[in-house]
Amino acid sequence: MSIKYQKTFFLFANFLYNLSRVLPHAILSIILLSKGFSIGQISIIQSFFMIAGILLEIPSGILSDIISEKYIYQISLVFITASYMIVIVSSSFWLMCFSWFLYGVSSAGMTGSLDSYFIKDALDNDQGIKKFNIQNNYSLLLSSLLGGGIGASIYGLIHINIYILSILGFIISFVLIQVTIPFKRVEKIKRISVKELFENIRGLLKDEKTKNLVILISSYQIIAQVFFQYWQFILIQKDISAKYFGLVYVLFQFTALISNWFFSVINVSKRNYIFSIILISVLFISGLLVTNSYLVILLLLIFELPFNLYISQLNMELQNTVGSEGLSTSISVMEFTSTIVATSTLWLIAILVSKNNLFLVLGSVVIIFLVVSLIVIFNRKKIKDIN
Repeated sequence: MSIKYQKTFFLFANFLYNLSRVLPHAILSIILLSKGFSIGQISIIQSFFMIAGILLEIPSGILSDIISEKYIYQISLVFITASYMIVIVSSSFWLMCFSWFLYGVSSAGMTGSLDSYFIKDALDNDQGIKKFNIQNNYSLLLSSLLGGGIGASIYGLIHINIYILSILGFIISFVLIQVTIPFKRVEKIKRISVKELFENIRGLLKDEKTKNLVILISSYQIIAQVFFQYWQFILIQKDISAKYFGLVYVLFQFTALISNWFFSVINVSKRNYIFSIILISVLFISGLLVTNSYLVILLLLIFELPFNLYISQLNMELQNTVGSEGLSTSISVMEFTSTIVATSTLWLIAILVSKNNLFLVLGSVVIIFLVVSLIVIFNRKKIKDIN
């Protein structure tokens, strides 16, 4: 089977995987609140997803580079299936933490697995990399739109059993990958030893451009966690009924699709990073401050446009910076640093929110993102001017 058809089947299998993954996401906070957990406890539960990433991002990349991207992808499907099974049967705080840890193990495995397999094939062509990223983004965003909408619509009918539908989707995706994607073990003469991989990592991080990219992508996780983990709590505190969460989630995904379309037809200038960061921060903080329910949702929707364009450009710049040798490991290193920041953000919020207003805490964290990102960008500009 040609690489073109393999890519088509991968995009479909990944579509199904992601649709199944996000089925409970539009009402995830409602599910966890119904199990009796507080906002602080939910933050801690979600942080175990990040802890797994810290521990396993780099090992998963090494295994993908040395063994097979296909096998790592399939093992990741097994772990997320186990995670969702625990959510069905348990309301224990520590079992929920373990469930999110398994979810994080799965996510770490997905990073730099089969997507890297196809990126490697396109490395000789910058437009090829961008084309694949755009196709993969469309697959993920469309599946998120459908999954979130369907999940929110049927949750009232089947409740926690929505996770059973997710598990069925994971099983089908596993079978599709097994049948359509060949197992390609890296040839022995082309394998990189673990020692060489870590030497590559050290060399990668010595490069000033790459180092700044790592920090920018990691800093992005601050605002990403605030948005993705707390938008439902924001709407709850703005007295917006949970029955509208599915619609809001679909609107978020639709806006993300529009962002991806913009990314596909325009070249986002790196000079616009400063403007993007300021706009992202101002829009989100404005959403926290206004009281009108419709205006809150509108501001968050507008916020998503620069939010998605910014990270899309950063990711493409990173992929163009690293070579094909050890690509999975290199991407995993970036995910590793991002996950440390994401975990720290969730723990910080969990600690502060117990004694402070949620909006005050979230606004303060967004300002941290703004300040750190601006410092890095001005540092990049200063280094470029010197050179």
